[in-house]
Amino acid sequence: MAQAFESMSCERDGRVAELELGRRCQEHTETIPIYPESLLKYGRGDRIRQQHDQGYSRDHFEFYVITFDEHHPPLCYVRDRRSRNGIRVNGQHIGDPERITPGHCLLDGDVITVPGQPSRDVNVSEFIPCMTFHFKQDYVSLYVPSPIQQREMDFFAGRFNVTDRALGNGAHARVFLAIEVATKRQVVCKIMNVDRLRVRVDGATTLRRWKQEIDMVKQLHHPNIISYVHAIYSPHTLSVELSSIK
Repeated sequence: MAQAFESMSCERDGRVAELELGRRCQEHTETIPIYPESLLKYGRGDRIRQQHDQGYSRDHFEFYVITFDEHHPPLCYVRDRRSRNGIRVNGQHIGDPERITPGHCLLDGDVITVPGQPSRDVNVSEFIPCMTFHFKQDYVSLYVPSPIQQREMDFFAGRFNVTDRALGNGAHARVFLAIEVATKRQVVCKIMNVDRLRVRVDGATTLRRWKQEIDMVKQLHHPNIISYVHAIYSPHTLSVELSSIK
C-alpha cells in the first residue's frame, strides 16, 4: 500500500491534498495544493494572504501536515490560533481566544469556514463566512474490518462513529480516527483482535495485559498524556476510545 500511495502522490506533483478556496464577493475559486510538511498560515498579519474583514484576526488559523510513517498517508490538520471568532469545520465551531486549539484532522469532503463580519440584517445572528475551504484528499482505506468487527462498530455507532481513516496498525491491533457523536470531537479508536489471540499460547496473558493497560490509562489525568474516553469489550474485539493529541 505504501508504493500505491507514493505513485498516487507523484502523479499529482507530490501533493497530498488540496484546498478549494472561495472568498466572499468573488465568483472564482482558488485551488491550493498541500504538500508533505506543509504549513499554511492565514491572518491579517500575513502579507501573502492579507484580509481586511473585521472578523479576520491578525493570526487566525493554520493548516499543517503530519506524516507518521511511509505506510500511512499524511494527515492534514487545521487549528485555530487564538482568533476572536474562531473557525468552523462542517459547521462545528473550533476556537479559543485564550489558547491555540488542538488540531482537527481533516477528511475528504470537509468544509472549513472562516466567520467574517456580523450580518447587517438584525434578524440574522450568524456571521457571514469571509472564506470557505473545501478539503479534498484521495484516500483508499488501508484496512477493512471483518464482518464481526463491522457489526460491533454498527452496534455502538450511536456513541462513536469509527471512520476508515487508519492511523496505525500492529500485530493484533489497528488504530482508527473516530468521532464521538454527542460532542463531535475526534478521538482515537484502538481495535484489538481478541479472536487472533486465541491461537497463541500466550493469548490469555496478552489479553490480561491489555486490560491492565486500559485500567492504568483510566487513572491518568495529564494534559500531555492521551486520556481514556471509553472501552468496549466483546468475545471477539476489545475497542478502546482515547482522546487524541496533536
